[in-house]
Amino acid sequence: MAPHGKSALAGLVTEQEALLPEGFDAAAFDAAPLDGFGDAGDALVLQLSDLMPDADGEIVVFNDADAPIRLAAEGRVVASGMADPHVTAAGIDVTGMQFSMLDSGLTVYHDPEVDLTVG
Repeated sequence: MAPHGKSALAGLVTEQEALLPEGFDAAAFDAAPLDGFGDAGDALVLQLSDLMPDADGEIVVFNDADAPIRLAAEGRVVASGMADPHVTAAGIDVTGMQFSMLDSGLTVYHDPEVDLTVG
């Protein structure tokens, strides 16, 4: 997962530079607009059950893209709000992020642009 404020592609380029064709312009590719995104129906939908929580049952979702993200989860939210100072078991500082704790015990920390849908 890319650190907050960094591009996932930028991290990939630095780690896998040898695999890229000569002359590949990562900056131009990363800055390219995501045409067609922006409507609620065009959101990237992630099933929360497909994501792996850390050792403390926490998942962190950043949305640094210009495309909306929707998290779909089973169960119900038992607590939500803004996170107090906290660093996850995975080492991510989630202080001030929005969080939702599900009745399963899973806690999701996310940017305000990420829509959590439970049912």
